[in-house]
Amino acid sequence: MSTSHIGDEEVENELLNEQHAEEDWPAHTAEQAENQEQLIELKQPEPAEAPREMEWSLAAPTAFNIDVTDLYSEWKHWVSAFEIYTIASDLRKREDAIQNAKMLYCLGPAVQRVSTCSLLVNTRR
Repeated sequence: MSTSHIGDEEVENELLNEQHAEEDWPAHTAEQAENQEQLIELKQPEPAEAPREMEWSLAAPTAFNIDVTDLYSEWKHWVSAFEIYTIASDLRKREDAIQNAKMLYCLGPAVQRVSTCSLLVNTRR
């Protein structure tokens, strides 16, 4: 007595056809090539979306040292470091108010106090 069913033979034939299709790699016909390309695309994982810009933390220049004897040289070095920072951080593309605030922040508390005093004097005139 046979235990096989008509549906079982169809499943076995499909499995055999799939095995033969894999063995026939690369494809022999254009239709097979297209089917194989679709299978490859289905098997490929979706690439992760690349970030538009690389986000990374950039250290700001050290605060300006107003206690040095040669303020001119210190200023030249600080401005050079800040220029590099503005380029690397894309600060130049930001609004003027943001650029000014960032520069005062980077200059440090001593220069911020002088700047605040200067603004107060100018507003009283």
